[in-house]
Amino acid sequence: MSGGVDDIDVDIDDHRDHRNNNNMNDSTTTIEIKHGKASIHIEISKRSTIRELKRKIERETGIEPMNQKMPNLKLGKHLAPDEASIESLGKLPNKVMLLGKSTKDVTELKNLEKEMLEKAPEILDDFESDVLDSEPLLCYADPVYVARLAARVEKYKGLSPLNETREGKKLLVLDIDYTLFDHRTPGENAQELARPYLHDFLSSAYKRYDIVIWSATSMLWVKTKMQELGVLSHPSYKILALVDSGSMITVQTKERGIFNCKPLGWIWAQPWSQERGYDSSNTIMFDDLRRNFAMNPSSGLKIKPFRNAHTSRATDNELKKLKVYVDIIARENVDFKTLDHKKWERYVLKALKEGKLSEHEAKEVKSFWPNSTVVRELLANQQPGAVAAQTGNQQQQQQQQQQEQREETEDGGQRQQQQKQQQQPSGGGEKRSGGRDEQ
Repeated sequence: MSGGVDDIDVDIDDHRDHRNNNNMNDSTTTIEIKHGKASIHIEISKRSTIRELKRKIERETGIEPMNQKMPNLKLGKHLAPDEASIESLGKLPNKVMLLGKSTKDVTELKNLEKEMLEKAPEILDDFESDVLDSEPLLCYADPVYVARLAARVEKYKGLSPLNETREGKKLLVLDIDYTLFDHRTPGENAQELARPYLHDFLSSAYKRYDIVIWSATSMLWVKTKMQELGVLSHPSYKILALVDSGSMITVQTKERGIFNCKPLGWIWAQPWSQERGYDSSNTIMFDDLRRNFAMNPSSGLKIKPFRNAHTSRATDNELKKLKVYVDIIARENVDFKTLDHKKWERYVLKALKEGKLSEHEAKEVKSFWPNSTVVRELLANQQPGAVAAQTGNQQQQQQQQQQEQREETEDGGQRQQQQKQQQQPSGGGEKRSGGRDEQ
C-alpha cells in the first residue's frame, strides 16, 4: 500500500503502542488471525479500533478492509463495528477467523468467470461442464478409491452427531458454500448472504429427513457459518450432524485430473447412520459442484450456485422449488437409486400433471414454471370449463334481463294506453330507458 493518511494513522498508533516498553504487555495484545489454512499474528494496541486492525490485516494479506469479514469478532451479541476499540470487546477469541479475498484474487476470479461464461454460458462453476456428467461414474467402482474410503472411515471419526437420528426418516446432506450461503460476497452479517428461503426449506425438509451439513472446509468454519446463519439454533428443525473436509477423499480422472470429493460412504459407515440404515436408497445430497458426487453419482443433485447475494436475492427461489421435490420423493417412499436427480424439475411437473400435489404446492409449481408445457396444458384444459360456466352465467343474466325488460315494457304500454284515453297525445310522454336492474 502507498503511504496515505490511513497508513500515517496506523504508524502513529504503532509508535504510541511501543513507546513505553515497561507497559507493553498492558497496552498491546497479539491477535491470531486464521485465514484459510494460513495463520498470521497481529500485534496491536488495545486502544486501537477494529478499523485499524483491518488496515494491519490488509498489509499482511492484501484483503481490503471492506472485503474482510470476521464472524467471531463480536461486541456483545453483534459483529464488532469498525469504530469499536479492541479493549471494548473484552476477552478475544483464541483465533479470529477471517473471510475474504484479496483485491488481486477477486480480480482474477472475476476475469476467469467472465472468460468461462463467454466460452460456455452453461458453465455454472469452476471446472464444471455437462460433457463430463458421466465421466466421474468410474470412480465409485475403482478398487483403489474403495480402499481409500475404507481407510478414511477407519482413521477419521469426525464430530459426534449433534442430535439423535429419527426413525422412518430419509437422509438429506447439504453443502454450504454457494448452496446455502454466498461465501465470497462481502456483507455486514451472514444473514445478508444466506440463500433465500433457507429456513423455510430446512423446516419443511426436517419433517421427512434427518439433515447433515457437509462442507469442504474445517469444522471450525462449518460451525461458525451455521451459527451465524442461525441454523444450529432454529426452533423448527435440528441438524443431525456436521461433516468437514476431513471426511473427503482424493480421486483422479482423465478429464478432471486430481480433486477431492465427498463420499457418502463415509457417512453411511458411521454408527449413528447405520442405526437407521441410511444408504443410496434413502439419501440425497445437494452440492453446487458435480465433482463432489464422484463416489456416489446417483445420490447427488447439482444445485444452481447462489452468487452475488445482494443482487440475486430478489430472484433466487431454488430452495423453494427443491422443497417440493424432496417432499414428493420422500412421501412417495421411492427408492432414490431409481431417480435421476438431474431431471428433478420434470419429476415435479409430472407430479403436478398427475394430481399428486396439494393445492398450495400446485399453485407454487405453476408460478415456478408458467411457460412449461405441463402448466400450459393444464391451464388450457381448465379453460373450456371456465368458459362454459361463464357462458352459462351470462345466458342466465341475459334471460333475466330480457324478462325484466318485457315486464317493464308491458307495464309501460298499459300506462301509455291509460294516458291516451285521458288526454290528447302531445309527443311529450315520458320514455323509459330499458329496464336493467342496477342492483
